[in-house]
Amino acid sequence: MQMVESPKLGLSKNKQEAIQFIEKHSDYILKNQGQLPIIRKTIDWGLSRGQGKRSGGMVKGGMCTIMGKVSYDGIDMSSFQELASEKSKAIVFQDVNRCARYAAAYNLGCNHIESMCYAIKPNFSIESLMEKRG
Repeated sequence: MQMVESPKLGLSKNKQEAIQFIEKHSDYILKNQGQLPIIRKTIDWGLSRGQGKRSGGMVKGGMCTIMGKVSYDGIDMSSFQELASEKSKAIVFQDVNRCARYAAAYNLGCNHIESMCYAIKPNFSIESLMEKRG
């Protein structure tokens, strides 16, 4: 049985090197992703009293709006705040999937350039996954 050597992560010095690295090793990163930093935020939307009225059989107002305490799960990007300071880097924050991909690659050992390239790389198509499975 042949052992596959893991690639050396975090050595790319520029965007071109990072793109080539990600193209070659994206499957490795996908299979061995680091831990995702998950955050749970609870928001209290208030009481449901007075949120809607019935008048003449018609509903007026928001009777079906979210009320009470609701919890939401997401990716904790607080340790990556340097991404928000530059518009070219803030693209990662625009999509939760990109946030997850960036955080997973970075936590695995990729540097910022490699993690950014991995985050904005198009998602894998079902066809390409089926071809790889054989």
